[in-house]
Amino acid sequence: MRYAQGDVTPPPEVGAAAFLRAVQPRPREEERLEARFIAPEGRCMRRFNANAEQLVAETMRRASGWNCYFGVGLRRRENGTAAGVGRVGAVWWEVDAKLFALEKDPKAAALAAIDAFPVPASVVVDSGAGITAITVWTNRGAWSDQENASGSRR
Repeated sequence: MRYAQGDVTPPPEVGAAAFLRAVQPRPREEERLEARFIAPEGRCMRRFNANAEQLVAETMRRASGWNCYFGVGLRRRENGTAAGVGRVGAVWWEVDAKLFALEKDPKAAALAAIDAFPVPASVVVDSGAGITAITVWTNRGAWSDQENASGSRR
């Protein structure tokens, strides 16, 4: 079946790859997309992929029974630490519903806090363990190139 945007819901792997390409800059040869997979018994695996399609294929193999996460920022080679984050195409922030434990509906209060934030979220992901809001930069190339040239990280 051919996927034509707007005609049908895309298969999960098509939607996921399109999402990653929208959120992240196009990886350079030395950059990687990081995925973390947590098995039911708690074992964590990290994988570093050259492109969105590889990351999605890896994730689809583990989607049933594993918790799957991806790094929003591109990684320098296979460095999964904070220092290994290279270019980013979006700003992201985590909001835990437990911070709103005194509210009648903590998850709804967390989502309301995201909606009230002055910078609108492009997408909101509820992983079950927390809520991640991601705002895609529309002019991300200018910032990332300047950041890379100056060597500054923040």
